[in-house]
Amino acid sequence: MQFGLLFYQTALWLGFHIDGKTFTIAPMLEDQANFKLIEIPNPSSRFIMLEEVQLSPNDLKIISNNNNSITPSSSEQQQQKFEILLQHFNEYYKQHEQEFMNCLIDIWEQDHCSNTTLSFSEILHKFLPLSPHNEHYSELDKAIRKFVLYCCINSLSNYEKIKHKEITFRLVSADELLENRLKMKFKHQMELFSKEVFHVELNDEESIILKTRLLDCLIFQSHSIYWNDICKYPSKAKSLEARIRKWLDLLGTKLSFPEALILKSNVFPKHLVPTLIKCILNQIDKKVLHTMMEDQSQFLEYKDLVKNWDINTSSWKFYDNVITIDSEGTMDIDDAISIESYETNSMRVAIHITNVAHFFYSYLGNNSLQDMLKDPIFKEAARKVTSYYDSLPRSSVLFRNPDELDQDARHLTVFPMLYPSLSENILSLKTGKRLTMTYEFEFNDFDSQPKLLGIYPSCVNIIENTTYEQAEALFEKDEKWNKLFSYCRALYERRIQNGAPSFENRKCLTPEPSNNTTARLSISERRGLKSSLVISESAVLIGSIVGEYFKAHNIPGITRNFDSRKKISLTSVCNKDTPSPYLQQTSPVRRFIDLLNQLQLYLFLTQQTMLSVKQLEEHCDRIESESTKAQEVEDHIIMYWFLCYLWEHYGPSSSKSSTVDERNCKALKGTVGRFVSAFTKIILNDEQFCSFSIHCANLHYLLGGKYCVEGLPINFVIESIDWELLTVSIRVVEEGEQHEQL
Repeated sequence: MQFGLLFYQTALWLGFHIDGKTFTIAPMLEDQANFKLIEIPNPSSRFIMLEEVQLSPNDLKIISNNNNSITPSSSEQQQQKFEILLQHFNEYYKQHEQEFMNCLIDIWEQDHCSNTTLSFSEILHKFLPLSPHNEHYSELDKAIRKFVLYCCINSLSNYEKIKHKEITFRLVSADELLENRLKMKFKHQMELFSKEVFHVELNDEESIILKTRLLDCLIFQSHSIYWNDICKYPSKAKSLEARIRKWLDLLGTKLSFPEALILKSNVFPKHLVPTLIKCILNQIDKKVLHTMMEDQSQFLEYKDLVKNWDINTSSWKFYDNVITIDSEGTMDIDDAISIESYETNSMRVAIHITNVAHFFYSYLGNNSLQDMLKDPIFKEAARKVTSYYDSLPRSSVLFRNPDELDQDARHLTVFPMLYPSLSENILSLKTGKRLTMTYEFEFNDFDSQPKLLGIYPSCVNIIENTTYEQAEALFEKDEKWNKLFSYCRALYERRIQNGAPSFENRKCLTPEPSNNTTARLSISERRGLKSSLVISESAVLIGSIVGEYFKAHNIPGITRNFDSRKKISLTSVCNKDTPSPYLQQTSPVRRFIDLLNQLQLYLFLTQQTMLSVKQLEEHCDRIESESTKAQEVEDHIIMYWFLCYLWEHYGPSSSKSSTVDERNCKALKGTVGRFVSAFTKIILNDEQFCSFSIHCANLHYLLGGKYCVEGLPINFVIESIDWELLTVSIRVVEEGEQHEQL
């Protein structure tokens, strides 16, 4: 049932719609004594629906108690009340009749629909100089509500009232009215786009709203409230992110391939998404978003607790002269190292991991496991599972570079599992006093495994945050640090002999994008450094020895078993029956699996109730799926920037949508790799491209299938790139041939 105003027989009436018919009750500006229900089967007049009318419980009781029409006497009483309540409005209206009529006529002339719909608020606020505090507004509001009550009592018995246990009726609110109009316009616009008609028929405000909803669909996907309305429209694009990028582009907002992948991964906390979308649409500065992400105000109490930690009264062990070694520009520092004693044939080393478990259990959970599990920060970490590290140009809205970093120090943007205020500050092992979990080892000889001396909650004093390159001088000049390298080198060689993959001297290719379509490539040889080997072997050592510790003490933990043949990982809960489990624990601010394992260890050491096997199993599937997704996003973004580089330096000098033209291209050398599904891998030369593999869509066809064998060297030029699938089409050339395009 819809209530509202309408013109009928040259007068303004209060009326309502029910079952597709229009009923009126007396002209508002004429003799109210004559008002009665009049049925207008097919009204040609305009009908203005009023805002939703909320009847009181007493009003509804009156309606439900009247199974038949009310008596004439009570009807007359109701009529008299209604007339009195309308009197003030009628008097006011007569003084402004022409102005009011002109406003309504203007609205109707602008609308070609059979029924114009305006809310009660719109009429009062836009077309009458009435505020909600005006006495006439209040009286009119009461009159409308009494009118609704009158209509219900006098009419519902004629429309199957007895069949309904509850009487439900509603009016169109101003917000719903606007929403219905927008849906109709957006439906028409999206139908045009799906038909490859790229004319935009929305005004600026409507365009912003549609773009906001498109981004909401990209971020939340099927969980978006706009998903069914927007994403049902067909498109030539093969993926969701490609479709939405295309639609946004048509509406005037460009979103790069990496940005779309990151947004699709839903890496931002839900409460920040509205701000994020406003940044993308250039409605606010991106610094607003990043400032909100880095806000530490809610954690200042914990920060003070760590700062004022009394090492003299605490039962926790204290370690001084501790350093961290990490990549340049790293803010989320989660591991540190110190040499506690050194002799000719032995040394004692302590590896310190930031104590995220203490923050979650003792601070957020207030020493209650159930309270910790309910905490929004813990739930957000469980949802995201891992931090994302992706390359973006500095011009990107999503690019975040903390103010304390040199602008050239960092080429990756981190989308952290925990809030940056935690992962990059309060829980990061920056210089000063920090809380950690410490693993002490004793190295005695090069042929045996180090001995685990103990695992302790601890407080450490970080004296320096250094990089791999800076720490190299320490390993070269300091005898005890060089000896530690020798011990770790022996560990590494034994692992290689036992079948572990070797990463020694393997160069790493890192893209450094300058805009959305251009990137240069940086080659890092960090893995060949002594400092890098020591840190990586320390992490492996903790994973293997602590796995044995969990098994020996029957501590439930989560292990990942890597299948190198299929290149997948299986996440499962380990127990005393698990053979030699490997447990990740060294990056609790970056990986949820590490956080859970550290939490179990912390609860065991502090003699608290641990998470059960069932509670851990609840997280296994998501850890596996989200970790895989994060790796795929990173791989796709790196591939995108690499193809941007190849297109700029080895492809035709034209736009990405072009194929081969009359210009020359440089030839590339590579080796045929595996045929996977619809493409064949081409492994580029090691010296220039670090054996990076690209995916070729037509090589299998060019070489006749059976001749496309792994290891076959080829020379080729790039003819085109599919920027959605990230595959190349090539032309094979003979070595020494003039590489002119066809």
